[in-house]
Amino acid sequence: MAKNTSDTAATDEDFSSFADDNDGDSLMVNLSDVQAQSFDPVPKGRYPVVVEECEFQISKSSGKPMWSLRFGITEGEYSNRKLFTYMSFSEKALPTTKGNLAHLAPEFLEGAFDPRKVANEGTLIGRTCIANVGIEKGQDDQDRNVIKGLRSSGTSNDDGFGG
Repeated sequence: MAKNTSDTAATDEDFSSFADDNDGDSLMVNLSDVQAQSFDPVPKGRYPVVVEECEFQISKSSGKPMWSLRFGITEGEYSNRKLFTYMSFSEKALPTTKGNLAHLAPEFLEGAFDPRKVANEGTLIGRTCIANVGIEKGQDDQDRNVIKGLRSSGTSNDDGFGG
């Protein structure tokens, strides 16, 4: 969601350490000495996570409905790092989606539900589980994290959960 900046307009003082105001007509920023922010993927493993965002979308590749989910790691060295995944409602992906929902929101396994309404109402926000995280190459040939599956927070390590 975009932040309303009308109440927090920047002043010239906010930019005094790195900007050349040029009589108020323009703002000049020099990034030549600034280190770009980058995140290495978290190591593969199991991480306690919480759903921070759930957005209903239509997949560009399949044209089918899906949720785009953002999780935050809640404990340990990687606390507050973000992980992203999709839950697709295409016929082919329904078994995987059902398996993940069994651990994240088991109430959706009985009867019909509207994925758009669930996302719009924020029903999944704040739900916790364990994410099995791996590392794969992205389209840009960079390593990135992938969530390979979800498990209930109380799931034991000896449950056939691969990783």
